[in-house]
Amino acid sequence: MKILFIFFLLVSCSKDIKVPFISKDPAKPINVIIENEFDITYSLLTLARQNNDACQMSLEIKNISKEEKRNSLSIEAFSFADKKYEAFVVEKRSKPNEIVNSNVQFNGINCGDVRKINFFK
Repeated sequence: MKILFIFFLLVSCSKDIKVPFISKDPAKPINVIIENEFDITYSLLTLARQNNDACQMSLEIKNISKEEKRNSLSIEAFSFADKKYEAFVVEKRSKPNEIVNSNVQFNGINCGDVRKINFFK
C-alpha cells in the first residue's frame, strides 16, 4: 500500500531569516542557504524500525563563503504535535566550494509528521 505524504515544512535559517516552502514528497531534495556561508540540500527518508520510526535527513553541505569554514550545524525538527527533535552536525572544515555529505536521524518520528525544520549555525 502506497502512503501519500502531504505536509508543510518551514525552513528557517539562523537569526530571523526564514524560507517557507511546501513539499508534497518528503524525499524530494530541498535547498536552503544559511547566512551566505552554507548552501544545504537535504532530503528526508523514513526508516521503519521494529519499535518506532526514524526520520533520516541526508545533507549535502556546500561552503559558499570565500574562506574555510567548520561545518557545524544544529537542526531542529517539529512534529504536528509540536514535539521537538534535535540533531547536530559537526563535520571537518571545508574550503570554499567544497561539498560535505552527512546524515542525521530524528528518532521516534515519521518524516510525514514533520511540519517544520530549523537550521542554526
